[in-house]
Amino acid sequence: MRPRCGQDWTAGYKWHEAAAAFGLARAMFNCGAHCLAGKGTPKDAAKAAEWFRLAADKGMAEAASNLGEMHRAGLLLSSSLLSSLSSSPPPSAREQERRFDEARRWHSKAASLGHAFSQQLLEDDRHFTPDQDDAEAYGKAGGKQGVVHK
Repeated sequence: MRPRCGQDWTAGYKWHEAAAAFGLARAMFNCGAHCLAGKGTPKDAAKAAEWFRLAADKGMAEAASNLGEMHRAGLLLSSSLLSSLSSSPPPSAREQERRFDEARRWHSKAASLGHAFSQQLLEDDRHFTPDQDDAEAYGKAGGKQGVVHK
C-alpha cells in the first residue's frame, strides 16, 4: 500500500529517502527535488546534486538533465569560485568554462538516455558558453548560497 503524505513534505521526504535506500532511482530523484526546493528538508543544492547524481548513475535521464541545469545556472559552485565571489574580481573565465563543461557533460548523458530537453540544448552550443551577463548570474547564485559580496 502506498503511503499518503498529502502536503506533509517532511513525511514525503522520509518515505522517498527510505525507498532510495533500496536503490530506487525515482526515489533518489525525488529526494533531490525535495532538497533543491527545500520541501520537507532544508534547501541544499549540494545535497540535491548528490541525490540527482545517484539517480543519474542508475540511468535516470531527468536526474542527469537536472544536474546539467544546476551547473549551467551556477548552483554548484566550486569552493575556489565561492571564495572569489566574496571578493572582487568576478569569477575567472576558466571557472566559467569548467561550470559549462560540467553542464554539457551531464546534459550529454541525459541526451544519450533520450531526454528531449537536453538533446535540444546540445544542438546549440551557445547554451554552454559564458558571456558578459554570466558574471552577474554567478554573483546572484553565490548570494543565494550565503556568499557576501563586497
